Amino acid sequence: MKKYFVLCVILLFIVLAFTPYIKAVDLSNRDLIDINSNKVTSISEETDMGLDIAVLDIVPYIWKEEKGLLGELRLSLEIKNVGDTPTSGWVKYNGNASYWINNGTYGSAWGGLLGVLDPGETWIPKSGAGLLFVNIIPRIFYIEYEVTPIDSNPDNNYIKQVYLVRGGEIFSFCIHIPLLE
Repeated sequence: MKKYFVLCVILLFIVLAFTPYIKAVDLSNRDLIDINSNKVTSISEETDMGLDIAVLDIVPYIWKEEKGLLGELRLSLEIKNVGDTPTSGWVKYNGNASYWINNGTYGSAWGGLLGVLDPGETWIPKSGAGLLFVNIIPRIFYIEYEVTPIDSNPDNNYIKQVYLVRGGEIFSFCIHIPLLE
């Protein structure tokens, strides 16, 4: 009986010797504790931890058909992985354009990236799926985009800006008007 007791105690010490030390952190007060320096920081300051997809800007571009001379004015967005982990699977975006005065719907766009968006990598989806503008008379529009998956910082997954846009095939332009936002 003593042999089994001594053997169990030795086995217990071996198991405990190879068990990693895990320090539990209470996140109920919405703070993070740095284990090495015991410094308390707010969770909102730690936006680069884990998955974090951010919309940086709205990007106008001219989309040309295969053999066409003139192109169509389209607006897309610039997406960046500002987190520290790669995003695998779908990164989807939905865009809408509405008139500034009466908030009526003008157009919509959607799309996505099937693959991996590495940390620090930027993606600008330029294809025929961007917001298309074919108005001959310049008008003011709300342009808004939302990106999914929603992550730890959902504020940077959405962008809404005001633009003056003329989207005919000749003399197309797009001007950002931050005073009306």
